[in-house]
Amino acid sequence: MDGMSKETPKENLTLAFDLAESQLGIPKLLDVEDVNVEFPDEKSIMTYVANYYHTFAKMKMGDVSSKRIVKMISFLQECEGFQQEYHRLASSLLDWIDQTIETLGNREFPNILSGVQNLLSDFAKYRTQEKPPKYTEKGDLEVLFYNLNAKLRSQSQPGF
Repeated sequence: MDGMSKETPKENLTLAFDLAESQLGIPKLLDVEDVNVEFPDEKSIMTYVANYYHTFAKMKMGDVSSKRIVKMISFLQECEGFQQEYHRLASSLLDWIDQTIETLGNREFPNILSGVQNLLSDFAKYRTQEKPPKYTEKGDLEVLFYNLNAKLRSQSQPGF
């Protein structure tokens, strides 16, 4: 493009046509001699310009498609992160439940009052300190599950 000047219009047109063909795939529909006149054929020029329009429209559609693909990949990565978080929280909660069932399933009670009082104190601690946060975790897990499925359904994806 540096070699263009007003004094060499034929060479400029040849360069422009060659670049359009090699870089954009627009065929040479016009000859330099047909364009380098005082009044070139308007229909021929419009046909050639329409090729530019169609070429750039196709490029834009490619950009739109690329953006859609990027958006979908981001969506799937986000959903995968939610699924991993769900699995982590659910596993943790299930481990705690198994451990608690085992602890509470122990039916051996001591024969002395202080031993029974200790067990009752431990149970009260479980009910007031251990269980409420786990109940909240269960609620958070349900919300995460619901939100994940809602996101997947919104994009016509199979549920989790």
